[in-house]
This record gives sequence, structure tokens and C-alpha cells, in this order.
Amino acid sequence: MALVRCKECDAKISTKADACPQCGAKRKKGMGCGSALLLLCGLIFVIIKSMPSSGSKTSTVATTPPAPSVSPKQPAAVPQQLLPKKRIDYSIVKTWEIANGGHGKAIFIDPRHANESDMILLASTIKSDVSADRNAFVFAFTSREAALMRDRLNSLTERERAIYHKAHVGSYFKNGNNGLEEMEIHPEGLNGSSRTIKPK
Repeated sequence: MALVRCKECDAKISTKADACPQCGAKRKKGMGCGSALLLLCGLIFVIIKSMPSSGSKTSTVATTPPAPSVSPKQPAAVPQQLLPKKRIDYSIVKTWEIANGGHGKAIFIDPRHANESDMILLASTIKSDVSADRNAFVFAFTSREAALMRDRLNSLTERERAIYHKAHVGSYFKNGNNGLEEMEIHPEGLNGSSRTIKPK
């Protein structure tokens, strides 16, 4: 027989006693083994019932509120000066210094650029490239051979003169003394129509 202390008078009493023999205080009995076993079985049953069955495909997914609908915005306009500038690529065949400061160049461009719109773009490209020069003379050709003939114009054969005239498609001039900056374009060669433009 096990003994416990009375909660009222602290006397030793049997665990089987319903009340303390000394003070008469009723003793609270703990849960018996049978009651504890029954409670444990009930708890296990509740846990098993709350779990999804093996054949069930239910899964708990955290739901997030839908994002607020936003109407598509037009992209902000980019200032013109921040846009990358279009260029016409060229290669320098020959270059020389100008006595009053600056450089002269004979350049080669791809023949497919021998049209008015590309020649206008070429003028802008050259303007950007010679911005540091006080003076500039740039002669554009669609043939490297013709670009090299520029130095000996007075001694060209008839065949060479025809090649030169057909391939010479533009002349760019910049004069730092009077502020002149323009390009004469003739996409069909020197014998075709020509136009003078102010590069932008």
C-alpha cells in the first residue's frame, strides 16, 4: 500500500482512502490506469481521423490573395540624346594632316549604303567622328581601289577615271574658320545627281 500526504493537514494517508482519517478532507483521486488508457486511445483515434487517407490526393496549399490587376503602362519616352545613335560603318583607306589643323580622309563604305538615306546617316556619323578636328575633308568611296586613286587624279587612265567617278559617292567638308560643315552626296557617283546636306 502506498502512502501520500494530505493536501489539507499534511498527514500520511493511503492512496486507497477516500478521505483523510485525521482532518476528514476528501482526497482527489488521480486517473486510474483504465481511464488513462481509454483517454490515450481516444487521442490516437482523433489524430488518425484528422490525417488524409493514403488514396486521397488532397494537399494543403497556402493561398495567397490575387495580385491587384495593373493595366499595362506605356514605356516612358527616352530622351533622344540618350538613345544610341545609328551609324554607317566605314574604313579609312588613307589619311593626311591638314595644315590649318585637322585631318583629311579617304574612306570606304559598303556599296549597299550608296543611297540617299544612308548617305545622310553617314554625314551624321562623320560629323560625330571629326568633332574634335578644327577642319576636316572626308571623301567617301564604294571602292577601295578608287579611294587610293584620289592622290593621282591628273594621271588616271580612262578606265580608272570611270571607276573613280562611279565609286566617289560623297565629300564631307568642315571649316573651323567660317563654321561651314556640310556634305555633298551623290549616291550614283560623280556623274549622277548630287545634293548638299547639313549633317545633324
